Amino acid sequence: MPIGHEVGMLAPDFTVPMYGSEHPFRLGEYRGKTVILNFWATWCTPCVKELPYFDQIQRKYGDAVQVVAIHSNLVTEDVAAYLSKYDYGFSFALDADNIVIPLYGGSMMLPQTVIVDATGVVAYNAVGSLTLERLEQLLEHIMY
Repeated sequence: MPIGHEVGMLAPDFTVPMYGSEHPFRLGEYRGKTVILNFWATWCTPCVKELPYFDQIQRKYGDAVQVVAIHSNLVTEDVAAYLSKYDYGFSFALDADNIVIPLYGGSMMLPQTVIVDATGVVAYNAVGSLTLERLEQLLEHIMY
C-alpha cells in the first residue's frame, strides 16, 4: 500500500545510532547518493526474508547507493546478536525513540521501504515486501 503523500517531498533529515559503529547515521550526510531506508524488525518474518535483497543491492551498486535498515523501537530480542549471524554488507540502525518511521508516514506496519533520490527527494515510499527484481526496477527508474 503506497504512502503517496510523502513521494515527491524533500526527505526529512534524521540521525539514529548505528549497530556496530560509534558514528550515527544521518540522512543529510548522504546527499548525492540514492538512499534506501528499510524499516524492519527481527520479529517480522517478511522483513527478515527481504534483508538478503537489500544486501545484494548494496553490493551491486556500491558507492552509488546507501542502504540502511532501521529497526523499530519494539525490540524483542538482541538485534546486534541477531545481526552477528549474518555478513550483510549494508548498515543497520535503531529508531529507539520511534521518531523516524512517523516522519515517513509509517506506523508499525512492516516492512516499509523508502527510497530517497540523490537530490534528497522521496522517490518511493510503501509498506510491504519487495522482491530483488522490484528493488532493481525501482532503482533503475530513480537513478537513471
